[in-house]
Amino acid sequence: MTFVSVPTEQQESDRQVVRLRDQLASKRKRIMQQIKSFLLQHGISWPGGNWNEALLKRLRELDITSEQMFTLNQHVDEYEFLCSKIKETNAELRKIFSSERHSAAIEIFKSHPGVGNIVAWAFRAEMFDITRFKEPKHISKYTGLCPRVSQSGKTCRQGPITKTGRRQLRALLVQAAWAWYRNDPHARQIYNRLLHNTGNGKKAIVGLAKRIAIHLWRMLCDGCLYDANIVKI
Repeated sequence: MTFVSVPTEQQESDRQVVRLRDQLASKRKRIMQQIKSFLLQHGISWPGGNWNEALLKRLRELDITSEQMFTLNQHVDEYEFLCSKIKETNAELRKIFSSERHSAAIEIFKSHPGVGNIVAWAFRAEMFDITRFKEPKHISKYTGLCPRVSQSGKTCRQGPITKTGRRQLRALLVQAAWAWYRNDPHARQIYNRLLHNTGNGKKAIVGLAKRIAIHLWRMLCDGCLYDANIVKI
């Protein structure tokens, strides 16, 4: 029999707020795509720029029919509503993870290059009791960042990653890996080595993401901040 760790009621409650933010962000991404698709469908030029107040103002001032403007305004209203809800949820998450039960772990996680609030919150909530993992391979398996292994006799082949666990956490770790790569020469050395070995940039960045997950686990278990010489893998 294999024992399964079950989060406490408080741990599960914290995790649900993190997942709520994921859901809101996904809905906002969909409405952004809908706005672009609507303009493309009617041959309306995209006003350009980042998603900010200036862009929303330009969208509301487009020279289009009243019916088209009504539809577009409904989409923009929904986008603004979701932004406000994400802002409220972020405030709640800051309150949760600044509490005594989380603050020390979050400080440790954020000391790792590339790891900010969103990644630290998600990793803390989804892993909940990280000390239950005994080996690095357990972390990579739980996050779905380890390769599938096909073995027959003396032949052993590694395939794509297993993708077990929560997809959103895996995506956040990959984003953190890109930020780590951009800002840390040590990360670029690891990436270049993985790229040389695999010949695939996506596999190399996933390898960095797996290392971040293992680093965070090791740092929290040891109770120490990030040190490239200590967590080097």
